[in-house]
Amino acid sequence: MLFTSGLLNTKMGGPGVFPPVPAGTLSDLSATAAAGGWKTEKDPAQNNRRSVYIFVRRNLRYPMLQEFDSANTFESCDFRKNTVTPSQSLDLLNNDLILQWAQSLAGRVLNDSGLTPDAQIDRAFKLTYGRSPSAEEQKIAADFLAKQIPIMTQRLAADAKAKPPMPANMPAGIDPARAAALVDLSQMLLDSNEFLYIN
Repeated sequence: MLFTSGLLNTKMGGPGVFPPVPAGTLSDLSATAAAGGWKTEKDPAQNNRRSVYIFVRRNLRYPMLQEFDSANTFESCDFRKNTVTPSQSLDLLNNDLILQWAQSLAGRVLNDSGLTPDAQIDRAFKLTYGRSPSAEEQKIAADFLAKQIPIMTQRLAADAKAKPPMPANMPAGIDPARAAALVDLSQMLLDSNEFLYIN
Protein backbone atom coordinates (compact mmCIF):
# COMPACT_ATOMS: atom_id res chain seq x y z
CA MET A 1 0.00 0.00 0.00
CA LEU A 2 2.84 2.38 0.81
CA PHE A 3 4.49 1.74 -2.56
CA THR A 4 1.24 2.07 -4.50
CA SER A 5 0.29 5.29 -2.73
CA GLY A 6 3.75 6.71 -3.47
CA LEU A 7 4.66 7.12 0.21
CA LEU A 8 7.15 4.26 0.71
CA ASN A 9 10.35 5.37 2.44
CA THR A 10 13.00 3.10 0.87
CA LYS A 11 15.73 3.91 3.41
CA MET A 12 17.42 0.70 4.53
CA GLY A 13 18.81 -0.17 7.96
CA GLY A 14 18.65 1.75 11.19
CA PRO A 15 16.66 1.30 14.38
CA GLY A 16 13.11 0.04 14.59
CA VAL A 17 10.30 2.54 14.07
CA PHE A 18 7.14 3.20 16.06
CA PRO A 19 4.31 4.07 13.63
CA PRO A 20 1.08 5.43 15.10
CA VAL A 21 -1.33 2.96 16.68
CA PRO A 22 -5.13 3.41 16.80
CA ALA A 23 -6.55 5.43 19.66
CA GLY A 24 -7.35 3.28 22.69
CA THR A 25 -4.67 0.66 21.94
CA LEU A 26 -2.45 1.88 24.75
CA SER A 27 -3.34 2.89 28.27
CA ASP A 28 -1.23 4.29 31.10
CA LEU A 29 -1.72 1.02 32.99
CA SER A 30 -0.74 -1.34 30.18
CA ALA A 31 2.37 -3.53 30.25
CA THR A 32 3.61 -1.63 27.19
CA ALA A 33 3.50 1.64 29.11
CA ALA A 34 5.37 0.02 32.00
CA ALA A 35 8.04 -1.21 29.57
CA GLY A 36 8.75 2.22 28.13
CA GLY A 37 5.66 2.79 26.04
CA TRP A 38 5.17 3.17 22.34
CA LYS A 39 6.72 6.49 21.37
CA THR A 40 5.28 7.42 17.98
CA GLU A 41 7.88 8.71 15.52
CA LYS A 42 8.36 12.47 15.34
CA ASP A 43 9.39 12.24 11.66
CA PRO A 44 6.32 11.14 9.63
CA ALA A 45 8.57 9.73 6.88
CA GLN A 46 9.79 7.09 9.36
CA ASN A 47 6.21 5.79 9.65
CA ASN A 48 6.31 4.90 5.96
CA ARG A 49 9.16 2.40 6.14
CA ARG A 50 8.74 -1.29 5.32
CA SER A 51 6.98 -3.30 8.02
CA VAL A 52 10.18 -5.23 8.74
CA TYR A 53 11.38 -2.06 10.54
CA ILE A 54 8.37 -1.83 12.87
CA PHE A 55 9.62 -2.27 16.42
CA VAL A 56 8.44 -5.50 18.02
CA ARG A 57 7.23 -5.49 21.62
CA ARG A 58 6.29 -8.86 23.00
CA ASN A 59 3.28 -7.41 24.80
CA LEU A 60 2.04 -5.24 21.91
CA ARG A 61 1.94 -6.48 18.36
CA TYR A 62 1.39 -3.72 15.82
CA PRO A 63 -2.43 -3.75 15.41
CA MET A 64 -2.66 -3.78 11.60
CA LEU A 65 -0.07 -6.55 11.31
CA GLN A 66 -1.80 -8.50 14.07
CA GLU A 67 -5.04 -8.30 12.08
CA PHE A 68 -3.25 -10.06 9.22
CA ASP A 69 -1.69 -12.82 11.33
CA SER A 70 1.73 -11.44 12.24
CA ALA A 71 3.82 -13.89 14.21
CA ASN A 72 2.87 -14.32 17.86
CA THR A 73 5.77 -12.95 19.89
CA PHE A 74 4.82 -14.96 23.00
CA GLU A 75 5.61 -18.36 21.51
CA SER A 76 7.81 -19.95 18.87
CA CYS A 77 6.07 -20.43 15.54
CA ASP A 78 7.08 -23.04 12.97
CA PHE A 79 4.59 -21.78 10.35
CA ARG A 80 2.22 -18.87 9.83
CA LYS A 81 -1.52 -19.46 9.80
CA ASN A 82 -3.50 -17.90 6.98
CA THR A 83 -6.76 -16.43 8.18
CA VAL A 84 -9.37 -14.33 6.43
CA THR A 85 -11.79 -12.68 8.84
CA PRO A 86 -14.43 -9.94 8.64
CA SER A 87 -12.43 -7.86 11.12
CA GLN A 88 -9.64 -7.51 8.54
CA SER A 89 -12.02 -5.79 6.12
CA LEU A 90 -13.47 -3.62 8.88
CA ASP A 91 -10.00 -2.57 9.95
CA LEU A 92 -9.08 -1.60 6.39
CA LEU A 93 -12.32 0.36 5.90
CA ASN A 94 -12.01 2.26 9.18
CA ASN A 95 -8.26 2.66 9.54
CA ASP A 96 -7.03 6.26 9.33
CA LEU A 97 -3.68 5.07 7.99
CA ILE A 98 -5.32 3.31 5.03
CA LEU A 99 -7.35 6.46 4.37
CA GLN A 100 -4.13 8.53 4.27
CA TRP A 101 -2.66 6.08 1.77
CA ALA A 102 -5.82 6.29 -0.35
CA GLN A 103 -5.59 10.09 -0.27
CA SER A 104 -2.00 9.87 -1.45
CA LEU A 105 -2.92 7.40 -4.22
CA ALA A 106 -5.73 9.70 -5.40
CA GLY A 107 -3.31 12.64 -5.40
CA ARG A 108 -0.83 10.57 -7.38
CA VAL A 109 -3.51 9.81 -10.01
CA LEU A 110 -4.69 13.45 -10.18
CA ASN A 111 -1.12 14.73 -10.58
CA ASP A 112 -0.67 12.74 -13.78
CA SER A 113 -1.58 15.84 -15.77
CA GLY A 114 -3.84 15.69 -18.77
CA LEU A 115 -5.68 12.51 -17.78
CA THR A 116 -9.34 12.31 -18.73
CA PRO A 117 -11.76 10.86 -16.13
CA ASP A 118 -11.61 7.46 -17.87
CA ALA A 119 -7.81 7.63 -18.01
CA GLN A 120 -7.73 8.43 -14.26
CA ILE A 121 -9.68 5.24 -13.56
CA ASP A 122 -7.29 3.32 -15.81
CA ARG A 123 -4.28 4.85 -14.00
CA ALA A 124 -5.69 3.96 -10.56
CA PHE A 125 -6.19 0.34 -11.66
CA LYS A 126 -2.69 0.16 -13.15
CA LEU A 127 -1.13 1.50 -9.94
CA THR A 128 -3.04 -0.89 -7.68
CA TYR A 129 -3.45 -4.04 -9.77
CA GLY A 130 -0.73 -3.63 -12.37
CA ARG A 131 -3.30 -3.95 -15.17
CA SER A 132 -5.96 -1.95 -16.96
CA PRO A 133 -9.57 -2.42 -15.85
CA SER A 134 -11.84 -4.64 -17.90
CA ALA A 135 -14.67 -2.89 -19.73
CA GLU A 136 -17.05 -3.95 -16.95
CA GLU A 137 -14.70 -2.71 -14.19
CA GLN A 138 -14.24 0.60 -16.04
CA LYS A 139 -18.02 1.02 -16.21
CA ILE A 140 -18.50 0.09 -12.54
CA ALA A 141 -15.80 2.57 -11.45
CA ALA A 142 -17.21 5.33 -13.68
CA ASP A 143 -20.73 4.67 -12.35
CA PHE A 144 -19.42 4.74 -8.78
CA LEU A 145 -17.75 8.11 -9.36
CA ALA A 146 -20.89 9.46 -11.06
CA LYS A 147 -22.97 8.50 -7.99
CA GLN A 148 -20.35 9.57 -5.45
CA ILE A 149 -19.63 13.06 -6.86
CA PRO A 150 -23.09 14.50 -5.94
CA ILE A 151 -22.74 13.00 -2.45
CA MET A 152 -19.33 14.65 -2.05
CA THR A 153 -20.75 17.94 -3.38
CA GLN A 154 -23.37 17.86 -0.60
CA ARG A 155 -20.77 17.00 2.03
CA LEU A 156 -18.50 19.83 0.85
CA ALA A 157 -21.40 22.29 1.07
CA ALA A 158 -22.35 21.08 4.57
CA ASP A 159 -20.81 21.87 7.93
CA ALA A 160 -17.00 22.03 7.99
CA LYS A 161 -16.86 19.04 10.36
CA ALA A 162 -18.44 16.79 7.71
CA LYS A 163 -15.92 17.58 4.99
CA PRO A 164 -14.76 14.47 3.10
CA PRO A 165 -11.07 13.50 2.96
CA MET A 166 -9.27 15.14 0.05
CA PRO A 167 -6.31 13.85 -1.99
CA ALA A 168 -2.80 14.67 -0.88
CA ASN A 169 -0.99 17.20 -3.08
CA MET A 170 -4.16 17.95 -5.03
CA PRO A 171 -3.36 20.01 -8.14
CA ALA A 172 -5.08 23.35 -8.68
CA GLY A 173 -8.23 23.49 -10.77
CA ILE A 174 -9.54 20.02 -9.84
CA ASP A 175 -13.21 19.71 -8.90
CA PRO A 176 -13.09 19.03 -5.12
CA ALA A 177 -16.14 16.73 -5.25
CA ARG A 178 -14.56 14.58 -7.98
CA ALA A 179 -11.26 14.55 -6.06
CA ALA A 180 -13.00 13.38 -2.87
CA ALA A 181 -14.85 10.67 -4.83
CA LEU A 182 -11.52 9.54 -6.28
CA VAL A 183 -10.21 9.10 -2.71
CA ASP A 184 -13.13 6.74 -2.04
CA LEU A 185 -12.41 4.79 -5.24
CA SER A 186 -8.72 4.59 -4.29
CA GLN A 187 -9.59 3.23 -0.85
CA MET A 188 -11.86 0.60 -2.42
CA LEU A 189 -9.05 -0.50 -4.73
CA LEU A 190 -6.53 -0.70 -1.86
CA ASP A 191 -8.99 -2.70 0.27
CA SER A 192 -9.92 -5.17 -2.46
CA ASN A 193 -9.07 -8.86 -2.37
CA GLU A 194 -7.22 -8.62 -5.67
CA PHE A 195 -4.85 -6.06 -4.18
CA LEU A 196 -4.38 -7.78 -0.82
CA TYR A 197 -4.14 -11.45 -1.73
CA ILE A 198 -2.08 -13.41 -4.23
CA ASN A 199 -4.21 -16.01 -6.00
